Amino acid sequence: MFQPGALDAVEDQVLSVTRAPAPLFVTDMNGGRRFQVGESPFSLLAGERLKLGQPASGFRSYRAFRGGLSLPQVFFSRSIDLLS
Repeated sequence: MFQPGALDAVEDQVLSVTRAPAPLFVTDMNGGRRFQVGESPFSLLAGERLKLGQPASGFRSYRAFRGGLSLPQVFFSRSIDLLS
């Protein structure tokens, strides 16, 4: 199920999130949940979901992935517009 601000790992990842102050939660395949601190690299294992909570202030979040991402190109862009 797609949720804005959620990211499902299909393989083990190392990533970092820098953002407006907001909670980050990782949910595993068994429903276990842990709070994740941003601003430093962390592991997101295959089958886990990263969810960004509502920011207390500001609105932009940036996710960086070791090795980058391979996404399909649509209209000459690999970015995603969630508002259209």
